[in-house]
Amino acid sequence: MIPTKFIRFLLILSLFTSPLFIFCQELPTTKTFTPADTVRTVEILPGSRKLEYRKIDSVTEITIIAGNVRLRQGTSIFECDSCEGTSIFECDSCVITKRTNLFEAFGNVHINDSDTANVYSDHLRYLTDRKIAYLDGNVKLTDGKAVLTTPTLEYDMNTKVGIYRNGGRLVNEKSVLTSEEGYYYADLKDVYFKKNVKLKDPSYDLQSDSLLYNTGTEIVRFIAETLVKDSTNRTIKTREGFYDKRTGKAEFGQHPIITDKDIQVTGEIIKSDDSTGITQIFGRGIIVDTANKTTVIADTIFYNKKNESFLAFAKPLMIVEQDQDSIFIAADTLFSARLTDLYGPKDSVAKKDTLKGHRK
Repeated sequence: MIPTKFIRFLLILSLFTSPLFIFCQELPTTKTFTPADTVRTVEILPGSRKLEYRKIDSVTEITIIAGNVRLRQGTSIFECDSCEGTSIFECDSCVITKRTNLFEAFGNVHINDSDTANVYSDHLRYLTDRKIAYLDGNVKLTDGKAVLTTPTLEYDMNTKVGIYRNGGRLVNEKSVLTSEEGYYYADLKDVYFKKNVKLKDPSYDLQSDSLLYNTGTEIVRFIAETLVKDSTNRTIKTREGFYDKRTGKAEFGQHPIITDKDIQVTGEIIKSDDSTGITQIFGRGIIVDTANKTTVIADTIFYNKKNESFLAFAKPLMIVEQDQDSIFIAADTLFSARLTDLYGPKDSVAKKDTLKGHRK
């Protein structure tokens, strides 16, 4: 291993021997740097086993750093087995080209971007002036919670946005999301999935053309036509809304349709809570029960899946289909529930006896 002092000596020597400007040294702790200075300064961290400088011709100069290479640009750290490029320019990365502002890294590449995200790959091409990284070969990006894998990735160090266009797979605990394209916002922990989006979770499966997902909050946001099928075979069709995996609360917009066995629910906006089993329907909601041949229509409906009760108000109407005719029931408020849910098992029996006595 070459001592750190020797590395610094070679770098200082190249400043005076090269016709091109090379600035690559450790930042003094006594000097205050502006943000622009930080971007333009190259810092080679201790640990590299090889540092070689070559002048190929009058315009081409190559610097090779090999063996446990660690470099820093601003608050970003680059690590790789070996790095090479032409003519180091103002930056704080591994190898930079003055003419093309480019360096390449090979083998076990690792980018630690201000502890916001860690990116790994077999190969890296980095544009030092634009601070954009192009990674390929076993690419993996993680924010400490979720892991994204993809064949190729474009990562912007300025905006902290990663883009993949050749298919990607995100794993967050037990949730797995795949799509053909995606945009990963490391600062926000948001992922924008596009084209043939699929989400698999122990509690539900999802298919859509576009989807937003936050790896921190585990909230799914629907922004295109989406089909959801949960573990009970309930299906949900929606174009707008969200689902919070942690709380089980969801909201669906733009006239969603929920089908649960013999029950179909629709409305302008539907809110549901898996923990309580209560579904709230707003905007001329409709509940169709094909098993009991009933239909409930109202501007606002509260439906309890656990006991199959409902409360409808704001112009409610209930239609009960019969063999030859139908019964229409209208009121200010409609409420339906089983007697056992209203009075309890013993009280419901007494209530039935009282009703029979009144009929006599």
